[in-house]
Amino acid sequence: MDTGLIFLGTEQAVEHVPGRPEHVLDGDPLTNVWRNAVHPSGKMHAGVWDCRAGAFELPCHASTELCVITEGSAEIEDAQGRKTLVKPGDAFIIPQGSRTVWRIEEYVKKYYLCVLDLED
Repeated sequence: MDTGLIFLGTEQAVEHVPGRPEHVLDGDPLTNVWRNAVHPSGKMHAGVWDCRAGAFELPCHASTELCVITEGSAEIEDAQGRKTLVKPGDAFIIPQGSRTVWRIEEYVKKYYLCVLDLED
């Protein structure tokens, strides 16, 4: 079993998935996901995510996600209408099942770690 470190970054990615969020509210928020690690169970993955200008809603986060913003900024609105500006150096957790609206003025990039089905 390889117990070496796994580095997060676009160059180290084992998979790159470009796309568009499902619930676009404004603009053309194209995203990229560079997966650097996926647990054999499929219930945990980590890597890099970015998005260009626009707004989109995530009605129900499928996982609990740790985010660390590395570039740019985004305003994140929660289900209670609270708006928080996140910027480089900010680290936060989005609980599974949360509703969020992301508004990106120019660009945002983050490292992420998603853990699925914590109830199991």
